[in-house]
Amino acid sequence: MGLPGDGSATSVPGCWIRRSRKHADRHDRCTVQATDLVSTATPREELPMHKLLVVYTTYDGHSAKIAKRIAAVQEGSDCAVELCDIARTIPQHPTKEYEGVVISGPLQGGKHAPKLTQFVSTNLATWNELPSAFFSVSLSAAGGPGQQDDATRCLSDFLDETGWHPDSTSTIAGALLYREYGFFKRWMMKMIVKRAGGDTDTSRNYVYTDWDAVDHFALEFLDEVRAKTLFAETSAGTRIPEVLSD
Repeated sequence: MGLPGDGSATSVPGCWIRRSRKHADRHDRCTVQATDLVSTATPREELPMHKLLVVYTTYDGHSAKIAKRIAAVQEGSDCAVELCDIARTIPQHPTKEYEGVVISGPLQGGKHAPKLTQFVSTNLATWNELPSAFFSVSLSAAGGPGQQDDATRCLSDFLDETGWHPDSTSTIAGALLYREYGFFKRWMMKMIVKRAGGDTDTSRNYVYTDWDAVDHFALEFLDEVRAKTLFAETSAGTRIPEVLSD
């Protein structure tokens, strides 16, 4: 089951992962051409370490938790990762320092944070040059088919508004953090969720995020970065060592 359109998509619970058709074809071609030249087996620890940037915005902390999970999974797969909350720090000259970037943010009122939109638009040439991925966090992604379609539409609207063309995108189910909200937001969220037929017990929090899906997204994007690096080095005539299976 995939998303509408001519791209390729992977469906995992609580998470859509999409790669455009041209990126899917290029990924497969990169992998095949790079492995055609493999002739020497090299232990994983001797390979050069990729460096990725994970950028996020957050309202109540849950999007930050997802971004940190992605960074931890990629670090656990022999990758150096720098986390950046753009509300605090703006990364400088990312093309010179990183081989790929993951950007994320939550939906609120059907829109992503203006700061995130500005950040992506300002650095558009950089994001379209690097291997990149975007994930959008929302309660809609945890809902029924109609709500999931809304989450996908909001993600597409964000990309159309900014002109960004990431290699992979995903809508990830967020959390309903009643115990973290102030009185007014708790009341407001309860009313909104009640109309949608959701969870309304304000004495507890609800986390809808599928962490296995998050891990899958993190590792799939890392595979994209590695495939492109292999393809670039192969095209340059560099002998590429084989990564031994764990």
